[in-house]
Amino acid sequence: MRIITGKFKKANLFAVPGKTARPTTDYIKEVIFSVISSCSEKNILDLYAGSGSLGFETLSRGAVFVDFVDFSDKSIKTMKRNIEKLKCTSDCKIHRKKVNAFLNSCEKKFDLIFMDPPYNK
Repeated sequence: MRIITGKFKKANLFAVPGKTARPTTDYIKEVIFSVISSCSEKNILDLYAGSGSLGFETLSRGAVFVDFVDFSDKSIKTMKRNIEKLKCTSDCKIHRKKVNAFLNSCEKKFDLIFMDPPYNK
């Protein structure tokens, strides 16, 4: 798993260990980001964040801030490792919550929301 373009271009991200669900492929990320005109100056919400791949891609492309939401301990640890690797601690926040609980309690507005729940096939 890697960052496709931007300031973190070609950085390899840590994957969630032992995860049975597959991470979003580079091809799918390229398709998603070809549709999105720009991430620049946007606040991003990454639900079911896993490794944080989609959110980190937006930071690489100029997003102002990313809020990551996931409940899995393995995902949280992996995102923390990726944040340290990319040195972007002031550009994002991890919320260890179930998605519904986060959405019911969050009053912040977002410019772009990713919702990429795990799947097996």
